[in-house]
Amino acid sequence: MNSIVAAPEVAELLASFGIEIAPGGIVVMADIAKAEKAHVHHSTEPVAAAAFAVVSPTFAKGRFPKYRLVDLVTKRPSMDEREATALAAVCGATVSPPYWARSEPFAAQLVNVIDTHDLWLFYRRTEQGEHGVRPSDDVQAWRRGYRELSPARQMMCATIMWLYRGHPDKTWLDRLPCRWLAADAIGEFRAAGTLEDWGRLVALYPGW
Repeated sequence: MNSIVAAPEVAELLASFGIEIAPGGIVVMADIAKAEKAHVHHSTEPVAAAAFAVVSPTFAKGRFPKYRLVDLVTKRPSMDEREATALAAVCGATVSPPYWARSEPFAAQLVNVIDTHDLWLFYRRTEQGEHGVRPSDDVQAWRRGYRELSPARQMMCATIMWLYRGHPDKTWLDRLPCRWLAADAIGEFRAAGTLEDWGRLVALYPGW
């Protein structure tokens, strides 16, 4: 992970549920009592779930036992800039608001993720829409290819789809693996070395 220095407002948010970003960008549980008992507002659930999972997937699943990756991703439109920045920070990514008024950073990260993780079978360039990317029209080929991906690449591919749709998808992802718990997903991303890419993508999302 990159060395992250949390802005004061981000540090304050993380501290409200017992999390701190230590020197070197290491996410630590600084106050376990707060982590166990502090109220987590619905729009900060993605930040808390991701932060707890980075520290301890077991703790995260105990605190958010039914919270899935799709729940986290599709909550992004309800998050404010501080929350989005904090989500990126606990994933090891540095991003700068504003997000909703700027489509270029998201579009660049979207293409970077698709390039880096070899996902062009599932998405295509288009002249329509701000970000220049849409899902492939061949749903059957999409679904066949998806089954062959590693779990981390499936999660990245599904994340793009959920952002594109703005809600859980029942067309491309129907009956495919996509119901991961958020804590398990964060662990998969970390193991694959893709958590920073994922966190930056979700944080920069300005609406499709």
